[in-house]
Amino acid sequence: MNNQQSIINKIWIYQLGKTGVKNFKNSMKYKTYGYKNTGPNKHFNSNVKPGDTICYVYKKKLIYVATFVSQNIREDGPTNEEYQWGEGSWDIEYHYKQLYDVESCNIDVDIKGQLPIRLYNPEKCNTDLINVYNNIVRYSSCRIIE
Repeated sequence: MNNQQSIINKIWIYQLGKTGVKNFKNSMKYKTYGYKNTGPNKHFNSNVKPGDTICYVYKKKLIYVATFVSQNIREDGPTNEEYQWGEGSWDIEYHYKQLYDVESCNIDVDIKGQLPIRLYNPEKCNTDLINVYNNIVRYSSCRIIE
């Protein structure tokens, strides 16, 4: 591990579709988002740790970066209607902090494969997300949403 990698923990890439972006924006004030714990999402559920970075990508552009805090099974918390998530059955919700809105930075992220949530692999991504993240934190005029 080089010095740059030691600045942050693991990086996860969460590819959002149009509805996902809308749902994410609707629940920003809660610093919460959800997912269905099936298929490839189970790897995220089992391996994500507090302090990990989540990079949200839409149409091959990095739009948000956040730090993972915790996750829980959705039972008695806010409903989809309260989060304004629309239709869907998300059984896990996770919480984040230090959300950076980087959509206006126009950062390309071309990922090989279709997994919605994945661990960052530099060999399958054309962008050095470690360097990008460190620069966002260090130099960003991008807005952090608290």
